[in-house]
Amino acid sequence: MAHWRVSSKSLPPDRKSHRLLSHCHHRSVFRVHLNHQIEFRRLQLLSFCYLCGEQFDDGQNKDRDHVPPKAIFLRPDRNHPLILPTHTQCNNAESVDDEHMSQLVSMIHGKQPDTKNDKRKLGIIEVPGQGSIRCFGEIDMRSVIFRWIRGFHAALYNQHLPKMSTRSILPPWPTAKIISARVVKPDRITDQYPRFVEALRKSRIAHAFDSIVCNNKKLHYYCSWSELDNGMPFCIFALDLYGWIKLGATAAFPARSCVGAYALASDFPVTATRATNLEFAVVSAGCELDAFADV
Repeated sequence: MAHWRVSSKSLPPDRKSHRLLSHCHHRSVFRVHLNHQIEFRRLQLLSFCYLCGEQFDDGQNKDRDHVPPKAIFLRPDRNHPLILPTHTQCNNAESVDDEHMSQLVSMIHGKQPDTKNDKRKLGIIEVPGQGSIRCFGEIDMRSVIFRWIRGFHAALYNQHLPKMSTRSILPPWPTAKIISARVVKPDRITDQYPRFVEALRKSRIAHAFDSIVCNNKKLHYYCSWSELDNGMPFCIFALDLYGWIKLGATAAFPARSCVGAYALASDFPVTATRATNLEFAVVSAGCELDAFADV
């Protein structure tokens, strides 16, 4: 049986818990794929707010949250979106981060916000050994992306994913720690992320994954399930928007897909698809960190 180790050192300090060790399991008889308009319409009838997890009561103010935000997509690609019900208060609390992230992803389309409304906080910084590079700041990309992942989890499994769940996420852009006003130290890509990509490639070949495809096929999300050494359910995922892997590809930094994993304190979702236990080599035309490369 194959084993692959995931270091907990890259997890946020308040979310480190167990050494992450995945064991491959037999594939589930279920596979959940959301890619049709009628399926997305049904999701608007969820009985709980995917952000706080509370059930909706009669008379409560409800809102409709686009996951990810509608502004990320070009107008022709706003058909068949993923929209989930939320409490109005829960949704409003996320509006600033949504606007910031939308402006960043819109750079793929060559769109630039006007100076007055620019939330990206662009600047020039020094990277030791690599010179000056352009950067943006004041946004926790991992938290924003994980909020979307929580929406995908609710859509696929009709289950709330808590905000404080143990997780590890590699964004599609390089990230860094601030050393001084204009000097940063780039975060290292830890060994677990190439292993996530390899596991996801194997799951694609074996058709052992759940997925969401929406917004005119400009959003692709897929995931597969295993467990930690303590038996906790463990989901590995990859997310692509408009091929955003190219946004983080520079001479100084390697291209990387948005990949990651999260653990559940509860049982496996009933319809979660387990990772394959097949052993085989994976040959891909993409880079080591491209989870969406042809296999």
